[in-house]
Amino acid sequence: MEREKKMRKKTALKRLAAYLSALVTILALFGCVSGERGTIDEGWLPALYEVQEGFHFALGEDGRTEKVKSGDWDNYVLCLNEQGNIPEQVKIRFPAEESHLIGAVDGEGNVLGRWETGEGTWKTEIPDGTVQLHVSVSAAEQEDIDIHVKGRQKECENTPLKGKNLSVIADSVSAYGGYIPKECIPYYSKYDGRNVDVTDMWWYRTARQFGMNLCEVNASGSSGVTHLEIDGFSDEYYEKRPELLRKENQEPDVIFSWLGGNDSLRGVSREVSPPGQSSHSAPRQASGAPA
Repeated sequence: MEREKKMRKKTALKRLAAYLSALVTILALFGCVSGERGTIDEGWLPALYEVQEGFHFALGEDGRTEKVKSGDWDNYVLCLNEQGNIPEQVKIRFPAEESHLIGAVDGEGNVLGRWETGEGTWKTEIPDGTVQLHVSVSAAEQEDIDIHVKGRQKECENTPLKGKNLSVIADSVSAYGGYIPKECIPYYSKYDGRNVDVTDMWWYRTARQFGMNLCEVNASGSSGVTHLEIDGFSDEYYEKRPELLRKENQEPDVIFSWLGGNDSLRGVSREVSPPGQSSHSAPRQASGAPA
């Protein structure tokens, strides 16, 4: 029974992704789509990564890699199959004067490459067989770190959306742990046993189908258009939420807003959130991107 329930949830999520892709297709058609298949730009693309909080990897006194628990460091994981291209190179700009460890591992956890670097821009070829890259990032630089990958192109729809930066402001249906700001509450996770991968999320599939770069996914469980009394968020969070739609050196060109479900469940009337006063309109004011 439980297995059937999990399968139904995953099927529903995939249907949701299909619906969103269809919606974007319709929007793109109004933008004079050529109807042909194209490829994502072969240059450097912003990397998609998972943030694993509270630990990082460092070199021990014996020269071996050690897992170190720390509230001042996080482990950033780049899964190569999740990127917008087929990565062959990685480039990282570290803003802080710290010693950073970067490791390349295969599907069985074997270390294929290991590098240590300080402040500044670091770049290298990715070893063949690499499945994941692990990057140690200090708390002092997490808002300003810049990670890009370069490699072979992936096929995508040839539409006006190709190459555009996509950000999302949404609630739990879009909230995937490790890929959302720390202030947000996740609903899905790689480790919750529900067999839902980040590649199943509607925003991931939409970005990959249309060759868009994922900028920020500002999605949180319990959040709404209005400040719900039981959501646990402060006024400050709602005020700065639009600012969490951008990254260092990356501004959104398109913002998808998927909010309102929690407001409806809490019985919030439409009069409480008139046009121009909700979180839907805030991102547009903050960045100038169409929502």
